[in-house]
Amino acid sequence: MQHEQKIKLSKEKPKRIFEIDLLKGIAVIFMVIFHIPYLYTMMGYGYQPIQDGILLYIARISEFLFITNVGVNLTLSRRKNTKKQFIKKQFLRIFKIAMLALFFTVSTFILFPKIYVKFGILHFIATSIFLLMWVSKSIICNIFIIFLVVCVRFNKILVKETLQLPRILNFIFGLFPEYSSMDHFPLVPWFGVAALGVLIGNILYKYKNNKIERRFKKMNKLEKFSENSFSRYLQYLGKHSFSIYAVHFVILYILIKVLMDTVHKICPPDL
Repeated sequence: MQHEQKIKLSKEKPKRIFEIDLLKGIAVIFMVIFHIPYLYTMMGYGYQPIQDGILLYIARISEFLFITNVGVNLTLSRRKNTKKQFIKKQFLRIFKIAMLALFFTVSTFILFPKIYVKFGILHFIATSIFLLMWVSKSIICNIFIIFLVVCVRFNKILVKETLQLPRILNFIFGLFPEYSSMDHFPLVPWFGVAALGVLIGNILYKYKNNKIERRFKKMNKLEKFSENSFSRYLQYLGKHSFSIYAVHFVILYILIKVLMDTVHKICPPDL
């Protein structure tokens, strides 16, 4: 009986940290809200102010939450697994994200050949995971990374002239936008945001008693917000954020195209 109980306990899924899923859920909603006018504009049906105003703030909040959580999740994964397990899981994660990134590069090349995605958020996340996984337990290393990114960010011209990098590397590092792209997430400044996530993960959470715990007991009061229906809905979205990201762009593209083509048939633009 005792043996069976141990087996049952070992099969239980580890409890998720609700505030992380909650923030990712908010990021998902903001992402979808932004991508509707974004695709509407990119598909040539009209113009929406996606580069400024409220839409830009919505996009930036979503991006910041997603990328920060990349670093936080990297830290938590490192604490929950042995070094060998962690490396194996991260390489598998990198492969999945890289394959989806390749899909978006190819599909946007077909649909938007002049501005197709060359180094978008998925390319960036896969690269950041690979670079940060080796220092995911080090607060000092990530503080240094943030400091270095800030220095480069405010000395772009000097760095570009000093390093004399090829155009593609200038584009990836974000020293100068050498190419047109509908989605561009350069290492500068976004790699600093991912490192900030690793820093936050190390400061706020610890691995104890075979589970992830909050370092500061006052944070446990957050649990009282975890059971209301709206919070649970956001947590569900956050838990499945990768899957939602993988399909939402395609769904929105099809819906906007069908809707706008139908509208144009009923009310031609030249009338």
